[in-house]
Amino acid sequence: MTSPTFLNVLRDPTRDITYRVLAYRALTHSELRVAVALYLRSRKNKQPKAGSTVEIVSVIGFDE
Repeated sequence: MTSPTFLNVLRDPTRDITYRVLAYRALTHSELRVAVALYLRSRKNKQPKAGSTVEIVSVIGFDE
């Protein structure tokens, strides 16, 4: 299985956090939000610090 290489970026300007989502294709805005929400849910209330950059690897678009 190859690693995803397409970089999608979502910024949260209120908390000054940048989410870099690696996927197998360009993601829509709603798909980006779902990927970030799943990441945040998996961290169980451990929110990223303000001013940070978070890298998320997604399988969206793998078998399309």
